[in-house]
Amino acid sequence: MTETIYCACGCGNPIVYKPHHKYYGFPKYLRGHHQRGKTAATCPYIAAMAKKLCGRTKENDPSRATQAKKLRGRTAATHPSIATRAEKQRGKTKENDPGRAAQANKIRGRTATTNLGIAIRAEKIRGRTAKDYPDIARSAEIRRGRTKETHPNLASRIRGKTKENDVSIAARAEKMRGRTKETHLYIAEVAKRQSGAGNPRWLGGISFEPYTSAFNEDLKETIRQRDEFCCQKCGVPQIECITKLAVHHIDYDKANSIPSNLISLCIGCNSLVNSNREYWINYFQFILKGRELWLSTTI
Repeated sequence: MTETIYCACGCGNPIVYKPHHKYYGFPKYLRGHHQRGKTAATCPYIAAMAKKLCGRTKENDPSRATQAKKLRGRTAATHPSIATRAEKQRGKTKENDPGRAAQANKIRGRTATTNLGIAIRAEKIRGRTAKDYPDIARSAEIRRGRTKETHPNLASRIRGKTKENDVSIAARAEKMRGRTKETHLYIAEVAKRQSGAGNPRWLGGISFEPYTSAFNEDLKETIRQRDEFCCQKCGVPQIECITKLAVHHIDYDKANSIPSNLISLCIGCNSLVNSNREYWINYFQFILKGRELWLSTTI
């Protein structure tokens, strides 16, 4: 056969002629491509299958329970097939992969209120923690320590997205609006677990210690003026902030309010520097010493 036949799903891949085609006819699709692009809304077969499978879980369906038991504990490190699939999918996003884009478009805006499958899953996993479930503990361990510097996809997936330009974020914001620990048990449990000594930033309650009388508004304004009304970490000017710049104690000692121990920060940076304190002490002391050295050489 001389004419090249391409798969009818639109993938652009040619169908290779094989001897048995002269008996059974030339196929329209490559194997597995006949359902590509079809949804329950456009294909009766998929709609019937979706209706048949909707609501099935390992708790109420023996085949799902058997499959879950079979797959439990498998990882890319222990099973070559999972490792191969992980490697194949690595780096794919909805921006560079049509399949991911179609899936993202299909599930956009779905919530537990509008989708039965999500509602069932939300009810099923409510209250699960890494302490009670090995799968969650394993997933948490894999993701621990990841940052946008070590995993580019973390930042690229959400960069620039807000509830104004992304339907999924808008739906989640609407879902979370008004929730408090008084109205939602999960929020109450998280708040209880992360309060006091359970919080990784807990330092014995020193945040409740009072400031000295020397740390007044006049001193704060003097420090802001010295720093030219700009955050000394990110550089944002005070005029672009919703509140005045915070004045931060470099050594975290509220009793030490001398100017060389104070620096101006925006609200976001002031919150950020509450962790990894040793690093930020050295960082801000280096900034102030560098400035003093520059002033001494220019005067």
